[in-house]
Amino acid sequence: MISTKTWISRLTTLLLAVVLCAGVHAQDNGTSAAPAVLEPSVAQLRAQLDELPAKLDNAKDVRVRLEQINDIGQQGEAFVASHAGQLADINARLGELGNTPAAGATEDPDITRQRATLTKERNGLDADIRLAKLLIIDAQQRGSDLLAQRRSLFEAQLTERAASPLGSDFWSDLHDAWPDDTARIGKLVEAVKGGFTVASQPPHRNAVVSVLLAALLIATLGNWAAEKALAQLAARILPAGRLRRSLLVIAIVTTNVLLVAVAGHWAFYMLDQRGMWPQQSRTAVRGVVQSLVFIAFVIGLGRALLSAGRPSWRLPPMSEAAATRLAPLPWFVAVVAALVWTPAHINAVVDASFAAVVATHVFTALGLTALTGIVLHRVRPLTAEADPDTGKPAERPMWVGLLLAVIAVLTVAIWVLVALGYVALASFLATQLAWAGIVAM
Repeated sequence: MISTKTWISRLTTLLLAVVLCAGVHAQDNGTSAAPAVLEPSVAQLRAQLDELPAKLDNAKDVRVRLEQINDIGQQGEAFVASHAGQLADINARLGELGNTPAAGATEDPDITRQRATLTKERNGLDADIRLAKLLIIDAQQRGSDLLAQRRSLFEAQLTERAASPLGSDFWSDLHDAWPDDTARIGKLVEAVKGGFTVASQPPHRNAVVSVLLAALLIATLGNWAAEKALAQLAARILPAGRLRRSLLVIAIVTTNVLLVAVAGHWAFYMLDQRGMWPQQSRTAVRGVVQSLVFIAFVIGLGRALLSAGRPSWRLPPMSEAAATRLAPLPWFVAVVAALVWTPAHINAVVDASFAAVVATHVFTALGLTALTGIVLHRVRPLTAEADPDTGKPAERPMWVGLLLAVIAVLTVAIWVLVALGYVALASFLATQLAWAGIVAM
């Protein structure tokens, strides 16, 4: 018969076996439920980035592709952050071991062996960190290239729809992109300011001032002298009438544009030869020169048509008072149009975000339609004036009324397109409307 002591011993052993089995089972279940997450190596991240197509087939894939690229870049940053501490620890341990002994000197073989092991580990880890940093830069560049392709597709496909300025997505995208865009513009401004700082230094100051003064004299006094000479030449070789006035207008506008273009590009070339600006700044300054040529064209055209103070040169049938009242209008049109088109040029120079491109199209469409409305409002009173030759109230031709109706319909259509999100098409139509008005003049 088994004693009570034996029963107690056997029961204790059985309970211990049950507890141990339960612990092992729970450990196995925990291991299978939460498997260890392996950190991807730099080679694996590089392979993932290389597998992504470099070209964008359509605009719909851009968001997914950007998320994939950003995820790879973030994993690369995490790799650098997690291994930077290890590299610092290895460097500290190598520092404790000291430098390699000089030739002929001896040291403990264990120290030599440990130094060699740590050095090999340090070199491999340092190489991985450098490759991870390069991967991060490549991912950022790939994202920038993708956004550039997105902008190009948007510019090429006029009928593509973007976020409407009446919706929250438009403003949230613009808010998210604002810090990066302002940073890019700030770098451009600093680069341009740096160029002018170099120009103000003694080795360049006199030459720069001379070039700028010469260009200014060509654009101002040169134009004044050219207008006088052209007027005298036209009066001497052409009979009085509309033909002489028409040819004189064409000659004056052409001369104005050529002189300003020559002065501006010559000044830019002379300053650029001194290496004052990097490539991005050079593109921006060249755009300023082109804007000045456009302003000269519009102002010269307006002055030649209105001919305030020179009624014998004037083509449109209007009084001297009306011509004087409209004299500031060409300056207003030229400056406002240049300011409206400036953001698009800046976007191209600084490689702005897609949100900035969409906002620029909205600004261009609304700005140019507003400019068209202001010009029509200023010109409208002329239709009520009397004919300078007969003294009778001038009758507005039917085609003028039809033209105004077409402009009104186009303006409303542009606003509707902007509201619906077709901002590229709206900007294109507004630009064509403005250019058509200038060419029609």
